Amino acid sequence: MFFKKLTPILLSCAALNAQALSFDRPGFGFATEALEPGQAVLELSTPNYENSKNSGTRFTALGVDGLLRFGLMPNFELQLGSQFYGWQQSKATGQKSQTQQGLGDGSLAIKWASDLGLEHFSLGFLLGTSLPFGDAPIGDQGEQSDLDMTLNWALPHELGLGLYANHQNTKDEDGWMIAPSFSFPLFSDFAGYLEIGYGEGSQQGQSAGGGITYAVT
Repeated sequence: MFFKKLTPILLSCAALNAQALSFDRPGFGFATEALEPGQAVLELSTPNYENSKNSGTRFTALGVDGLLRFGLMPNFELQLGSQFYGWQQSKATGQKSQTQQGLGDGSLAIKWASDLGLEHFSLGFLLGTSLPFGDAPIGDQGEQSDLDMTLNWALPHELGLGLYANHQNTKDEDGWMIAPSFSFPLFSDFAGYLEIGYGEGSQQGQSAGGGITYAVT
């Protein structure tokens, strides 16, 4: 689900085999490079926070996500993801709050990524489907498929601009979303990013957020 007035602050770490690579999480976009064949990476998030208010109802959610990536062949990788735990609370004006918790849904995806033979530009596509095995209402949201694209432009001084686009197909409604982003170094193995997003259909909403990543090698 894509929340209006969403401001997530996320922290993600990845255990890498003595090699620093770009993260696929957190944020809307993903890394425009694929793992080497036979390489595996596990990305884990700290609890991410979401808060929105729409038509007098306030929605708050917490979740812990994981993403396991496998290098298949040059420029291709397989991804398995899941929300290990989710908690959400909704409260309408003048009513008692409703709270739920449980296991979220999973995902399966194939990524193709390339530098296009260009010095400062890189491109990636991600084709995925949901695995609705979670506990309702946190999970079991039904089947959906997504086609995602990320275009990155590397700037001097380790700065970067990104453009993310998504087309989503669900049983009830299709939708799309677009999100530009800006990334920047902080210190040592820490980096930060800022992003905004806009979507229609099943992705309807506006979003603004940012986060921090830390690479553990």
